[in-house]
Amino acid sequence: HQAQQTARGYQSYAPRIARKYENRPCLLESVLDGLFYIAGADGVITPEELTYLENVSEAFGFGEADFRRIKAAHLGADQEDPYTILGVVHTAAFEDIRKAYRTLMIHNHPDQMLSQGAPPEFQTFVHDRAAAITSAYAKIRVERGLLAKAD
Repeated sequence: HQAQQTARGYQSYAPRIARKYENRPCLLESVLDGLFYIAGADGVITPEELTYLENVSEAFGFGEADFRRIKAAHLGADQEDPYTILGVVHTAAFEDIRKAYRTLMIHNHPDQMLSQGAPPEFQTFVHDRAAAITSAYAKIRVERGLLAKAD
């Protein structure tokens, strides 16, 4: 009855459910899917609801990549996600990520774009796009321990 009124108390329920169905992750994912559906029933999932869903996902034993996949199924791809920006999957080998980065930079480098006749008014957009690609690559390198995180 309390679960119908508030999300409080999930900290004790989620781990118990996780233990009970630990050998059936598809059921745990279905529960999480249901929670996404409930959270979005009013047409929007608030940051607080998203934090709640992420916490439940963690309690169910899902990793970050699993949560991103489940979230994307409900909310679409995160346009701030560095993997989405580079057009690679989260499980891609680093060499594939590097190849995608280099290809994108060849096609989106400001000098290249402007030399191919992009109008000068696109200059800001072109620079911003190249910066987003470079930033996404750096984030992935930090995440994978290949680049020291700048504080």
